Amino acid sequence: MPGDSGTAVASRAARARRRRAPIRRDAKVAPTRGFPVATQRKAYILTVCTANVCRSPLAEFVLREALDDLPGFESVVVESAGAGSARADAVCTRVAGRRDTEQWRDLAAAHRPRTLTKALVTRSQLILTASRSARAAVARIAPDARSRTFTMREALWLAEDYRPDPALVGRDAVLALAVYLDRQRGLRPAPVPRPKRLWGSAPVDPFDIRDGHNIDDRAHGATLDDVEHDARRIAAQLSSAAEQTKPGLLRTTLRR
Repeated sequence: MPGDSGTAVASRAARARRRRAPIRRDAKVAPTRGFPVATQRKAYILTVCTANVCRSPLAEFVLREALDDLPGFESVVVESAGAGSARADAVCTRVAGRRDTEQWRDLAAAHRPRTLTKALVTRSQLILTASRSARAAVARIAPDARSRTFTMREALWLAEDYRPDPALVGRDAVLALAVYLDRQRGLRPAPVPRPKRLWGSAPVDPFDIRDGHNIDDRAHGATLDDVEHDARRIAAQLSSAAEQTKPGLLRTTLRR
């Protein structure tokens, strides 16, 4: 029919206009496949260890401490969980006593160890684990979460050349970092593990923060220092305004 050709021409013209439409430089970061859409502009960061009494709550507290007062980051919710069964009813005393501030005391008093669930994983835009085993636990619960799940040290390794965009805050900053980390996978060779020791202990995985909670005081203290150091560096990757890492806290295991 005569009208059909006119309709087809108009449709082709509309498609051409859309193709020519310029990309806005101020456009917000859009989630890619595998990244959940944040609810009501909120973004969730989830930290995971084994029992949710030591490493993951410390990482949660440090990230909250660093981000809570930053303009635009009010929409970022940081929480934690354990890949194993919750065996305690409070955060460990050494984490609780790590700061003597009202905010820290409130965080420690309110913390109740909980077990990782699919609901927690599904709503999180960035998942940071203390170890590869905890990362694997996340993948077993929600295989499609792989694109946004990293050990803390893996995230820092992949983000070595990343510089946060000052224009991106809150949810957009979290998504930008998570997308960057996922795209870097396979582009950087994994760091070399520490060699196996003479007396037979297994090689140290460079992407793990060792669980020193039940070893001895020295190992426990080293674990806490490592978690704090890495969490501060991750906060700085989310925003250049975040408090920078205190020097001398970590003897890093990452080696080229």
